[in-house]
Amino acid sequence: MSDFYDITHDGVRMVLPRVTKTLGIIDKSGPLMGWAVNLEREAMRTALEETLTEPGADHTPHGVWTRMQPKLNGARAWARKNREATDIGSAAHTIIHWHTQRLLGNDPGPEPSGPDEAMRAVVAWMDWCRDVEFVPLMAERTVYCQWCAVAGTLDTYGKVQGQLTVVDYKTGKAVYRESHLQLAWYRHMLKREGVDSDSGLILRLPKTAADPEFEPVPARPVPLSALRAVAMTWRVVRWLDGEETGSQKMQKCEV
Repeated sequence: MSDFYDITHDGVRMVLPRVTKTLGIIDKSGPLMGWAVNLEREAMRTALEETLTEPGADHTPHGVWTRMQPKLNGARAWARKNREATDIGSAAHTIIHWHTQRLLGNDPGPEPSGPDEAMRAVVAWMDWCRDVEFVPLMAERTVYCQWCAVAGTLDTYGKVQGQLTVVDYKTGKAVYRESHLQLAWYRHMLKREGVDSDSGLILRLPKTAADPEFEPVPARPVPLSALRAVAMTWRVVRWLDGEETGSQKMQKCEV
């Protein structure tokens, strides 16, 4: 996935960074560090147990370490787990988008499939749709603001219990603070098009049996000045590192 959108606005081609890319400037290492360390410890423990239970093997420290190496080769445990989680989330989003297109009266083609974890999220989404009488009005919509010089793709926009709501789906272990900024950006960029919303909602969907059926988290209102401050910080860091920031400078927003 590219870090930038190629958008034509009023006949002018613009290259705008993804909102999610700019939000990457926010430090998320705190909760992730403990998760990664625990996974690595578990991988080390498993490799050690397998090595020590091999019959007739050399159990000297050097021998144990030598035989453990092949079991630990390849991607780190946390990297493999993160990739698996990303694949599950992507599959869940794809299947939910397919069903949303059908609700919109479109023909999305053959129904996609996914692993059991993704289907758990999809079933929870269906339950949520029924509970809140969800009526989608658009899905997977690319939105942008030429003055703020950012772009993104919102998951869906529609009526949730009769209220016009921007909804973003998450399949992570929790709803993190940058999700609130992401929803605020989407609402701002829709407003630039003249599309109003009453609220934003982050819908965390389950991937395991231990997760709740679904967790709707109302998005906190965030002032545009705060959103632009984060985006500007991202631009400054990219500029200092000699990396691309897109074709447009941030200007006074007219929304």
